[in-house]
Amino acid sequence: MHSLIGDEITGTYREASDGRCQIRGPRGCWARCNRTMLPATGLLVVFFLSAWCTTVYAQSTSRRFTSFSTDHGLSAEIVTAVVRDSIGYVWVGTTQGLNRFDGTDFQTFSSDPSDPWSLPNNYVRDILVDHFGILWVATEGGGLARLDSANDRFASYMHDPGSPSSISDNVVETLFEDRAGNLWIGTNRGVDRLNRDTETFSHIDLTLPGNQLATSSKVAAIEQTPDGEIWIGRDDGSVLAVNPETGFVRAVSLETDSTTSGLDALDKTPEVALLCTDVVLPGGMNGLEMAQEAQRRNPDLPVLYMSGYTENAIIHHGRLDAGVHLLEKPFSKGGLARKVRELLRMG
Repeated sequence: MHSLIGDEITGTYREASDGRCQIRGPRGCWARCNRTMLPATGLLVVFFLSAWCTTVYAQSTSRRFTSFSTDHGLSAEIVTAVVRDSIGYVWVGTTQGLNRFDGTDFQTFSSDPSDPWSLPNNYVRDILVDHFGILWVATEGGGLARLDSANDRFASYMHDPGSPSSISDNVVETLFEDRAGNLWIGTNRGVDRLNRDTETFSHIDLTLPGNQLATSSKVAAIEQTPDGEIWIGRDDGSVLAVNPETGFVRAVSLETDSTTSGLDALDKTPEVALLCTDVVLPGGMNGLEMAQEAQRRNPDLPVLYMSGYTENAIIHHGRLDAGVHLLEKPFSKGGLARKVRELLRMG
């Protein structure tokens, strides 16, 4: 056994019979990791990320990706969400159940009509671990679920037509916790905010008088801007900003007809927190040139490129240029929401 320095985890590591490195988490589970042999005087630092670990000796790094499928115990091939909890478990949401990975094995949680404490629906849309360490699960048709980690039971929150304080809809698309600890729930019928003390839901009225562009109440993404507003992305492409203190709702709109007018809109809208652009654009500028000009005007503006064909504009020799963030097409709404959330939190 040897001592370990880790990122958010402290334990021990050992050599398995096959010569591989293994790392033990807080609950005693062992996870595999690769090790590059260097002189014993080198500094050993193990970074634990989503139950896979990378061992770093001095300035040399070795990484390896392992694929997991239904052959390894995953409940389905289609993965919809992945998070790591405060203990170190990795939770994988799929279209056929929720999976917990301990570094070696998967344990599947699924819906059982005869058990009211089981997962309410097998189709997992999103997973969130809040600042208390509580795991929340958004499901397709089963509403919202909260895990009681002491006994692996789920409390369910479903729509009740007779209760105005119940969740708006049983199809929950996305979950978000703001910096004040409020839990926001995006559903097919709008967005709710959970009162943790009463376990009731308040419904945010997203109706804007005279707004003919908003044709959908389906919430696809939720995020918080640096100034505290909650931005709500809807299925019809509209974006609304909610003041979490007053509940005031306003439309966020950047409608342009060219790259040039888009840059002008950035000058007129300083609250823009992220630029998303395709790499290949009609007109004179490509996405890279447009982003460079936007960052010249606003050096702190993060950029997310979205493309399935980059023409080597941002990828050279098979690698992304330094500091470049790319979401490859095709991508899901959940994938886009997670990438946007990641970049906004980086800022």
